[in-house]
Amino acid sequence: MKFSDVYLPLGLILAFVLAFFYPSWGEYLFHINLFGLKINQIIIFLIFGISGYLLKFDNFRFNSHLLISLSGGIIINMLCAPLLALILLHIIPLNAGLTIGVLTISCVPPTMATGIISTTIAKGNTTWAIVFTIVLNAVGVLIVPFTFDNFVDVVASQKINALAILQSLFLLVVLPAIIGFFIKKKWGLKKHFLFTYFQPSAIIFIAFCTVAAGRNNFTKLTPSSIILLLITVIILHFLLIGVCLLFSKIKKLKLEETKAFTFVCSQKTLPLALSILAILPTEIATLATIPCLLYHLSQVFIDSFIAYFWQKKQDQI
Repeated sequence: MKFSDVYLPLGLILAFVLAFFYPSWGEYLFHINLFGLKINQIIIFLIFGISGYLLKFDNFRFNSHLLISLSGGIIINMLCAPLLALILLHIIPLNAGLTIGVLTISCVPPTMATGIISTTIAKGNTTWAIVFTIVLNAVGVLIVPFTFDNFVDVVASQKINALAILQSLFLLVVLPAIIGFFIKKKWGLKKHFLFTYFQPSAIIFIAFCTVAAGRNNFTKLTPSSIILLLITVIILHFLLIGVCLLFSKIKKLKLEETKAFTFVCSQKTLPLALSILAILPTEIATLATIPCLLYHLSQVFIDSFIAYFWQKKQDQI
């Protein structure tokens, strides 16, 4: 296992610890405004600018088999996930802020890198993982504002504005991705090793600032509510893995395709969830950040074990 594979989860754990014991710096950074934008929003812009820069379309090979699987992946990741989360939250009661966080992370598309990395480790179909990641994220940006509007509005104390979210996602996600992509096309710059660490470092920084700013809200959580939250996000991830495996069996996907489909379609991207929460009131966003961070951490650890299990099983064949 490479250091880059564990850099983000270890960094997020460290961010939690520092934010709790040294919150003043994080709280100060959280409230910094540059040209009317929070520093977190500027960093999110840079995250997706680099994501656009790193996009590759060389491996796209569309056929009916792939298109049907993509349709299934979109339904599972973008529609089934928030529905499962809503059902789960009726069984496991959480307070409103944590509930909004669980629903937020369930609404967003898959990670831009972790699913591909897990597929590669498990010796799955990496091309499929790349295609699914790009397509689901492109479609997800259009779907998220409306799924978020419908599902989160059930528990939110105020009306969620889908168009405002769509506008925010365009400015913070789509626009920088387009700029990054065309910068690469125009100048043909090569990938720099710093890109490997900028995005996870940026996410760690945002997590530190957000947790520090909402530390008072976090300390109000009881140990039982934290345990219930952790159980909720872990169950949700396993439910999505189960649905992906069921679809793979029904569709009769090859093992390599099943690995790519399962990893990508069961995962959720943290930066996009944070960009959505950035437009919500601070008292809601800081608390709702916790489920998003816990889901991300749990999916990284769970999928790492699954990937290595599949890898060993493949080596024995």
